[in-house]
Amino acid sequence: MSRKIIRVLVVESNLADYEIIRVLFSKIQHGRYELDNAASLSEGLKKLHQGKHDAYLVDYKLGKESGMDFLRYAIQQEKCQAPVILLTGITDYESDLEAMHLGAADFLNMSKLDSDFLERAVRYALTRKRAEESQSQLTAILQQSAVAIVGFDLKGKVTNWNQGAEIIFGYSFDEMKGQLAISLVRADQLNETRKLWNKTIEKAEVSNHEEIWVKKNGDQIHVSITLTPIRNLMDKIAGVSIIARDITYRKQVELTLQKQEEQIRLSQKMDAIGRLAGGVAHDFNNLLSVIGGNIEFLLSDLEKNGSQAEELLEIQKAVRQGAELTKQLLVFGRKQVSKPQAVNFNEINDEMNKMFKRLIDASIDLSFKQDKDLKPILADAGQIQQVILNLVLNARDAMPRGGTLMIETENVEVSPSQVGKDDYVFSGTYVQLNVTDTGIGMTPEVQEHIFEPFFTTKEGKGTGLGLASVYAIVKKWNGAIFVHSIPGVGTTFTLRFPALQHFEKVELEDKQETISAMGSETILVAEDEEPVRKLLVRVLEKYGYNVLQAVDGVEGVQKAQDYQGKIDLLLTDTIMPRMNGKQLSDELKKSRSQVKVIFISGYTAEVLSQQGILDSNIHLIQKPFELDYLVKRVRKVLDEPGTVDFE
Repeated sequence: MSRKIIRVLVVESNLADYEIIRVLFSKIQHGRYELDNAASLSEGLKKLHQGKHDAYLVDYKLGKESGMDFLRYAIQQEKCQAPVILLTGITDYESDLEAMHLGAADFLNMSKLDSDFLERAVRYALTRKRAEESQSQLTAILQQSAVAIVGFDLKGKVTNWNQGAEIIFGYSFDEMKGQLAISLVRADQLNETRKLWNKTIEKAEVSNHEEIWVKKNGDQIHVSITLTPIRNLMDKIAGVSIIARDITYRKQVELTLQKQEEQIRLSQKMDAIGRLAGGVAHDFNNLLSVIGGNIEFLLSDLEKNGSQAEELLEIQKAVRQGAELTKQLLVFGRKQVSKPQAVNFNEINDEMNKMFKRLIDASIDLSFKQDKDLKPILADAGQIQQVILNLVLNARDAMPRGGTLMIETENVEVSPSQVGKDDYVFSGTYVQLNVTDTGIGMTPEVQEHIFEPFFTTKEGKGTGLGLASVYAIVKKWNGAIFVHSIPGVGTTFTLRFPALQHFEKVELEDKQETISAMGSETILVAEDEEPVRKLLVRVLEKYGYNVLQAVDGVEGVQKAQDYQGKIDLLLTDTIMPRMNGKQLSDELKKSRSQVKVIFISGYTAEVLSQQGILDSNIHLIQKPFELDYLVKRVRKVLDEPGTVDFE
């Protein structure tokens, strides 16, 4: 046989794949092969009808046509006696099974072909055909299947074990022969497997049931199994066959998609609230500015120890609380502008340590565990302070009877094998912050909702914005946040941020400067809200400034054109009708290039920032503001040397 020329028709529309097959055949030393190519189904069927070939190698995909059509025609119409071997690049069990029933001699994976394997496949196929050993043919097909095909007797002991089973589970046939089926099943699923087995014995096939089985090395894998009764010649059930597919990767993908869908739903909720926050915050912050500013004027005219002063201080406290509430709305709505800097968690914790001690009861033991070589992250220092503060306050509230609170920092490396196991972090170096308490903990049901806006378990106390704000800030700076909590034991929040390779020290807060806020310069105030505009004019004139005022940007341009003297500073609201503050600034600087600018806003949208990141050259005062802070900021900007280019 080795000297006989074996004529092989290769039905392959891809000439590159045909060339690969031709080269493989040329390297075969144990036989002589003569190859012919058909580049389409129609051409292949024409040459099949001629009956000149000893074997056929047929690609599953022939352009828009299928090699299955060739197989079907060869067996059913031509009654072809020569073996038909299918070539494929992807294992498809259902197609393989159909081809097997039609009479395919073999299945070869193009990506795993070599000369020896190809020669054996053709030679074995020819041998099987000549001997008409259909049972042997079926066994060979099943043996090379990528799925596990296992036969059991009625006692559940292995009688057959194909190569696919060996690859998937790691056991050889010799190791599994005579072993019970339950040795593969995870312990907690044994009862379910026994029910399926009994159902199959009762003449009912079970299809596509998903279970978790255990490999030889102890790894657990998800499998989809089909159980079919095996009948003997007397049509009695003599055993059970199980076809098992490894669907572990598919389950991982499904889990990832589920996490992504949860993230999308949460993101959509935040976006909806964020859009609402953007509209409300501007008006609400204007109201708070007016209330707070007038309270300051009243307090300055009263004795601070009087009863009326005490009431005014309570109102001022409420204004500050309202300002914090609006700030949180803007944070998780991603409408708050920020200034990215290199930030070190250790330095922030050191700065906030005194604040923590004032906020935490003596019954709570606070401790720090810090990596001395901690790397910096890119973030807004103020926002990171807010994150840590919210987590600490959340931990405090979870320990009404006292406990232990630990804040831990460390550098961590995430390897490629860990990617996808927790949230969505890529491999690389991260800075990790853990905030751990020994409080009341949370149930899994509560954990599913903790980052949603307005969700709270603190009846009558919490706003439901703290953790929602934390989540938004973490995501803004490309971080990830995880929570591990056990009811009655405690909770750990873990934050991870990409580490910066180079550290630049940052001042977390402006240093308090003892400067005089008085001045005599000319300031143009542009503000569309009359109560706010009156407040600004009143306080600036009180400190000696010459003030021009405009109801919007258009009038601001006109006032600047009409005024013959020098305008030293533009103090403008950001969002105004007809012409916003940025447009006013740009227009004004065309004729008065030396003018300095301070923007005021309760909600800047995208007017001043790109993706919420504020340019470091832009001076911005967020509403609501305290008058003392406003006049000191005005004085500081006026005293700065040179000009600022806002283009």
